[in-house]
Amino acid sequence: MGHKRYKILVLTDLKDATEAILKSALGLANIISGDVELLCVKKPTEVVKQDNQLAAMRTIHSEQTDIDKQLQAVTSTLFKQYKIPVNYRYAIGHVKTEIGNYIKTQQPDVIVLGKQKQRPFNPIGDQVTKFVLKNHKGAILIAGHAALAPKKTLHLGVFNGKTSGLKVPFAQDLISYSQQPLRLFNVLDKNEADNKAALYSHNDAVEFAFEENDHTIKSISKYLLKSKVDLLYADREEHKQGAKKGRVQLQELLKTINVPLLVSGTENYAIT
Repeated sequence: MGHKRYKILVLTDLKDATEAILKSALGLANIISGDVELLCVKKPTEVVKQDNQLAAMRTIHSEQTDIDKQLQAVTSTLFKQYKIPVNYRYAIGHVKTEIGNYIKTQQPDVIVLGKQKQRPFNPIGDQVTKFVLKNHKGAILIAGHAALAPKKTLHLGVFNGKTSGLKVPFAQDLISYSQQPLRLFNVLDKNEADNKAALYSHNDAVEFAFEENDHTIKSISKYLLKSKVDLLYADREEHKQGAKKGRVQLQELLKTINVPLLVSGTENYAIT
């Protein structure tokens, strides 16, 4: 029986750093033996500005041609560089409906999204991230500013967890590919923190312990860079159990860290 081929879906609206996001997806595909498909969805209101139906149809056709060219260009460029093929498709329609239909029919194992941008209002990108977290039961990779480049040495970090607790079907692939020791980044309350050193080593992992406060996630973000972590894993079920506390931590991770974040699969789950 052959190794399972995991289905990896990359979502883009071509506004953000599509190439960097796709590169992280290819990096993951290289590690876990995955097949990558790129889905671009745009709202009709972004494309059509005219009230005239004929003019609107022409605009849509022109936009579809432009989208196809952009997707072909980015996938071709990365194929030449990494020799990993990427299929793509695109749609102009209601963003959540199109994504929801794809998830339902194709059932991807992993969905890859770009990092949320800090803006004074709630952009569509934030809404898509929340929608995917709520409706996709599989793993989610939030691509950071630093891409998870294919065929590169991997240093794996685990947030609030143990080396044996990676709840993704390809956990063994990640651990086997990663350089040892793994890095554990655990948040403790004050009593726990007082009784534990800030850093101690296991045979297979190095643990960084952080006292919980308003600056904890920012401190972790700095240590991720110092310890050269390429990918941080977080367990959604672990954060779900902690109710508001856990959700705040996950939400802060999504906003703050600059390395790719792999979030485990779970039952339907929403952040606010």
